[in-house]
Amino acid sequence: MIPDPERVANALAGIGIEVLSAPSLAANGWESHVFRCESAGGTLAVRILTGTDSNRAQREADIMRSVGAAGYPVPRVHAVTTVAARPTVVMDFVDGPTLEQSGWAGQDVARLCVDLLERLHTIPVSSEVDPVGWLLHGARHAATRFPQFVPYIDALSARQPPSMRHAYCHLDFHPGNVLWDGSPWVIDWTSGRITDPGFDYAWTRLLAAMYEPEWLDWLPEADQWFETAMALRRLVDVAGMLTSGDHAAGDELAD
Repeated sequence: MIPDPERVANALAGIGIEVLSAPSLAANGWESHVFRCESAGGTLAVRILTGTDSNRAQREADIMRSVGAAGYPVPRVHAVTTVAARPTVVMDFVDGPTLEQSGWAGQDVARLCVDLLERLHTIPVSSEVDPVGWLLHGARHAATRFPQFVPYIDALSARQPPSMRHAYCHLDFHPGNVLWDGSPWVIDWTSGRITDPGFDYAWTRLLAAMYEPEWLDWLPEADQWFETAMALRRLVDVAGMLTSGDHAAGDELAD
């Protein structure tokens, strides 16, 4: 359910942000609703996430602040709060189309995306964590409802590469998550974390194969293990949508 604009304005007032006009819905998706809001300090994007896990918004804000501090093009984060009991990130609003909507040629879009991913992966990380635990944890959780996942999870664990890199990764990188206002701005960091860049490239290639196959010629190859891991992640995501009240999945998605 999309929150009422008045509740958005009240939530902002509660954290000391003066609202100059009623917030308006700027984007609407399965994972979030984004409101545009004119404030005394400028135009803000109020990104309201699905669910009630407050850690999601804080993780998103933390990684945006970390990569932004290194000069990476992300909107400036102002606050983390809640709207209608849902985790919310308040950030600068970027007034521009996505790369999907910009009219760029496909090869130019793909090249810019590769450049942005390479820039992201070279930012020094603040800590090193288990680069695979996040994926296997989610898959095993899904397997409690979908036991068909178990042999694939076991096979993936058994074949894990012996060494992995640690880098900031977006993990949902595609042209719809890059805004253009004369320069690029990368948005939607809900999945972002420190892990191996192979996951980023494999996920972007998976999305390209599904929606824009011609981009595959311009994207770097991904190791087969990472491609398998991201295919499993896609299935886990769909399983989550089928079992969550936050998503109206419907019969087509179930099939």
